[in-house]
Amino acid sequence: MRKYLWGNHFWSPSYSAASCWGAPLPITKEYIENQRRPG
Repeated sequence: MRKYLWGNHFWSPSYSAASCWGAPLPITKEYIENQRRPG
């Protein structure tokens, strides 16, 4: 599970999980992966 977290969050604090409700799982996964920033 930790590999999917970004700073202990699934999304950056500036994004809401509600923005993905109803989206298909592959789209949601892509959205999450695109939120990662180089650390």
